[in-house]
Amino acid sequence: MIGISNVMEYLPGEVLDVKKYYSYLDPEIEKLPENERSAVTELAPVTVHRLKDPSALELMGLMAGQRVLDASGIDPSEIDGLMAVQSGGKQFMPLIASYLQLNLGLEKGIIARNVNDGDISFFSAVNLARQYVKSGLCKKILVVGSSALIGGKYGFGADLTEPWCMHFGDGAAACIVSENNAADYEILAFHMETEANSARLTGTLNGDYGPIREPNNRDLCFAAEMDDKTGAFVVSHDEKFINTAGRKGFITEVLTEAAKKAGLTLADLDHIIPVHDAELIANWGCELAEAGVKDGAFCHLQSTVGHAGGEDTIIDLARFAKEGRFRKGDVIALAVACPGVQTAVLIIRRNIAQQ
Repeated sequence: MIGISNVMEYLPGEVLDVKKYYSYLDPEIEKLPENERSAVTELAPVTVHRLKDPSALELMGLMAGQRVLDASGIDPSEIDGLMAVQSGGKQFMPLIASYLQLNLGLEKGIIARNVNDGDISFFSAVNLARQYVKSGLCKKILVVGSSALIGGKYGFGADLTEPWCMHFGDGAAACIVSENNAADYEILAFHMETEANSARLTGTLNGDYGPIREPNNRDLCFAAEMDDKTGAFVVSHDEKFINTAGRKGFITEVLTEAAKKAGLTLADLDHIIPVHDAELIANWGCELAEAGVKDGAFCHLQSTVGHAGGEDTIIDLARFAKEGRFRKGDVIALAVACPGVQTAVLIIRRNIAQQ
């Protein structure tokens, strides 16, 4: 059985009261159309976590990866593969895999890859790791994902002068993928779809001025503790993405196809953990309830974690497991959509009883 073990999250210690911290954005929020204004404020998380450090991305990834190694009791020399995922931060070339490989004490000759598929990257990395193990290339692969969308304001992250930024949070997660009958979760299926939408003129970044731009509201940079200079800012609101991934039937169709790959139906899913995109969550929750999923199956921590790339789903998985929410045999679907529109679903089965 190829499975996932020792799923760990790392959330930095600084917790922001979103409405209080982002009160400097109130004048900008008032300028928005009424429907968008209410969406920004009413759907925003109550709290998010932040690591205010230029190297937030690297530090959080390192902490999550070290937690997994410590929990597993595996010596770094036993890890023969590394899949690294990043959102935000300042490290572009080389990307974060080389930093983690060095600072976690992993062997130099291992396969170390950076996986960059937007918010679905962690799922893509787990699926790649699964295939590497299945092929015999690797035996134990460490998967680490880090999102410094607030802490990453020093390089690539959220534009903190733009209202939708209050939906983002910092955080990291990690796990080990291996052939292990005692793994915490058995990987049942991976499903990916791409709508092939051209989401914006400049690819994955916001604005129509090329890959970097000035902050939207330069006069707010001081209040936002943000450098008044051009940067590569993640997209915080994309109407085309919302209209596609939020359309009636979208999530039901995607989850049905994913479940089918595992020989299951929607009714077999005990838990569905979505990406923390608040604009999608309300629609997805209502739609899945109408489709007949189990009561209480749709679960997430969006209000306390915010949108931390695709790592937020893994953070939820780790936290729910600690709370004792999962029973042995429970089937869990983790679903992420990101601009493009790319969608990925990872279906896993709890393989051990709650400790």
